Amino acid sequence: MKRKTAAAARRAFGARLPKFALRAARPIDYGFARQLSFAAMHKPVEQAFGWDEYSQDAAFARKFVLSEVRIVTLAGKDIG
Repeated sequence: MKRKTAAAARRAFGARLPKFALRAARPIDYGFARQLSFAAMHKPVEQAFGWDEYSQDAAFARKFVLSEVRIVTLAGKDIG
């Protein structure tokens, strides 16, 4: 299955496949991950419950476990 997926990607992108990768998070990634999470979740959380910055900060801090977090990279640049 994996080979078929890679072959389909090569057909879609040509010989140059994007260089996506995952890397382990580091302590310095906390701010990037928080900013990304808040940008993605602010609107739906606000609409559903109302946005409380203090509560959201505390919840994010509890959930950001370095051993469990991965950073998505594209050609060596952090993107997600």
